[in-house]
Amino acid sequence: MLRVLGRVQDVDDRTLLFPYDEGALLRDIVKQTVAALSVPLDAEDADVTPAVEVLNGTRTSGLAAQAATVFESFGYRIVAVDNAAHPTMSAR
Repeated sequence: MLRVLGRVQDVDDRTLLFPYDEGALLRDIVKQTVAALSVPLDAEDADVTPAVEVLNGTRTSGLAAQAATVFESFGYRIVAVDNAAHPTMSAR
């Protein structure tokens, strides 16, 4: 499981997570994802869709659902959206 840590801030009535290191980790993950999804598949692998479980590790409601929407836009199949067992971040 990958945890993205950063600073939570309210902007225009929305709560946003600003990842540390200017989002370098997320950019690398997106690049790797796009590269992996761009590789031609064998006929037997053509029906395989990456699956993701999105957990909200903050105390801010709704962040997992928002992240799931982003992952869906990259072609992932969302298998679960839930809260993490132990939130590690606070919105304030």
